[in-house]
Amino acid sequence: MAKPVKKNTATPAKKSATTSRGRPPVYVPNDAHRNMVQNARSLLGLAEKDIARLIGVDIETLKKHYIDVLETSTHKMHLKIAGMAYKMAMGAPAERDANGKILVDEVKPNPQMPMYFLSRQLKWRESEPVPDQTVKVGETVDGINLADCTPEELNILEGILERKVKNSGAGTDGATKH
Repeated sequence: MAKPVKKNTATPAKKSATTSRGRPPVYVPNDAHRNMVQNARSLLGLAEKDIARLIGVDIETLKKHYIDVLETSTHKMHLKIAGMAYKMAMGAPAERDANGKILVDEVKPNPQMPMYFLSRQLKWRESEPVPDQTVKVGETVDGINLADCTPEELNILEGILERKVKNSGAGTDGATKH
């Protein structure tokens, strides 16, 4: 008959994470680190090695657990900003709860935001400004004093000027698409 094996009742020594021997502890991803990775990438534009250092893992572990966040966080932030820019350009009514209490204030349209948005999204840019073609009282245009003209003559001159501007390629809004 075999002798019974005596069990070791002593508690084993705990291995520390900094020991050079053995396998390092297994990393368990969590929401706090996920948020840190997302913000570090989208808001600060940090590189993967810096994000890995920030949460205390190596780059391979970072990519293994957070590749989706690394690849999409910047795009998600761009979507949020584009949505806010659109809302600022178009305006939005106040949002209220069931009792009528205002949850989000009204956003009044910002007239500069559509131009900004179009310049970024559609690559529009301002061209050279169209020179002011307003005629002041007492001035002459091509030697004609407009104050002496009849309404019919003014209409004819206006048509001639409009054709001149149209044929020169200058627009009235000063914006062109490139």
